[in-house]
Amino acid sequence: MHFLIIMSVLGITNQKATHGTKIDWWGTITLVIGFSGLVYSLNGSSYRLVAFIIAIVTLTIFGYIESKVEHPLMPLVVFKDNQRISALISRFFMLGASMSYFFLMPQALQRVFEFTPLMASISFLPLTVIQFIVSLYIPRLTARFSNTSVLISGVVVDTLGFVLGNVIGINSGYWWGVAFPMIFLGMGQGLIIGPATVAGVAGTSDEIAGAASGVVNTFQQIGGAVGLAFISAMVNGLNGADVIIDQAQFWMVVLAIIMTVAAINILRGKHE
Repeated sequence: MHFLIIMSVLGITNQKATHGTKIDWWGTITLVIGFSGLVYSLNGSSYRLVAFIIAIVTLTIFGYIESKVEHPLMPLVVFKDNQRISALISRFFMLGASMSYFFLMPQALQRVFEFTPLMASISFLPLTVIQFIVSLYIPRLTARFSNTSVLISGVVVDTLGFVLGNVIGINSGYWWGVAFPMIFLGMGQGLIIGPATVAGVAGTSDEIAGAASGVVNTFQQIGGAVGLAFISAMVNGLNGADVIIDQAQFWMVVLAIIMTVAAINILRGKHE
């Protein structure tokens, strides 16, 4: 870790001297504080309201800084295109639901079915194998049906997977209550990830293409953290692993619905 910090400082310093660009330090600091406060406000043990207020204030300051600084960490022009902002929001909530599923379901499999950790990981093969296979066909599908069509199909199928998991319930058994919904989750996620990335950087100029790519990754990482924190807060205090995972999947459906609405919003075209 210390080595990485030292090399990062040296690398950033050299880049600054070569290209004459200044690092957006205040933007970086306010963004880190803002998102950290937001996540803590959802599942912290104390001072959650204070953390939320700090998050709102610092993120507001971050937005102001990005609108004024010469070389912004996150150029606000990225958010002026309807396709990009819709794709970013969709990706944010997709990762929120998916990260929660990948975190909570293995625990439920071990507690409800008494699977070993190894068996719990193997039990995800219906999702991961199908996701891998579907992702191989993305170039052909987008060439034939368009990137937006594939993305919207993916979010619909992914949402269906979460709905099936919630409606059927884990007490119906692994094959019916878990593996069957995983098929749709794998298909949906395989259809989403590539097209969502393309839509997130679509139409960017050479000057902001790198920043737009960074924004896509940021929304993905923060979406997963915020989504997991939110759903963990929603199931906090519940008793029984089956009750917890079923209730968690309900909230995953909620996040997936928002994901779907945001993806469909791409069809509206650009904002004026």
